[in-house]
Amino acid sequence: MSAELTPSDDEFSVCSAYLKHRGVEGTIIFAMLSGSQAYNLAHAGSDKDYLGIYMVDTRELLSIDGELKFPNQPLSTLPTEDTFPDTTLYEVKQFLKLAIKGNPFMVEALFSRQNYMSTPCFDRLRAVRKSILSRQLVEEFLSYIRGQMVVHQRKGLKGKRVYHIIRLLFELNRIIRGEEPVITFPDGEERDRMVELRQVEQPGEEVIEEAEEMIAKIE
Repeated sequence: MSAELTPSDDEFSVCSAYLKHRGVEGTIIFAMLSGSQAYNLAHAGSDKDYLGIYMVDTRELLSIDGELKFPNQPLSTLPTEDTFPDTTLYEVKQFLKLAIKGNPFMVEALFSRQNYMSTPCFDRLRAVRKSILSRQLVEEFLSYIRGQMVVHQRKGLKGKRVYHIIRLLFELNRIIRGEEPVITFPDGEERDRMVELRQVEQPGEEVIEEAEEMIAKIE
């Protein structure tokens, strides 16, 4: 296994335990702390969320009658599973389909630089990660961002959800400039702005205006 900056086996042990709990015969090939812990936005009371990617054992791919023996949707902790931290696991084929499309959360797995553990198998995917930084990824990011803006205008999202709109626009600006997404934000103006948004119970329409201005510069 390999990792950068902060190697830890905690991510692997949590994801492996949850995969076993769900009765799936497979191997975790990547695991990371996700959410605020990954973005350097966690505070003392922040929960730990986990994202993992697993590979099903070859002998378990098909049952004797030819039916798939692993879930075709991500495995996520259920409200009744309070003995586990919030954990989401993707089978590697599911992950690849979403990553190639430009799903923002799959991009995090490929570009995270700390709080993760990766096997040589997944390292090979990370080695070619820049290939997904395409126009399609930009469109996928913008689609997700606009969707969240609509939800905020209709229902009013809490600050801890609204900041993702601005966070992804910061990342998108970097990608447009030919840079890699940072995922873990260093101290500075961008992080300060997101911390500010997180602390507001329910940000107002000014967040939408800020996002629209950032999108206009991208387009």
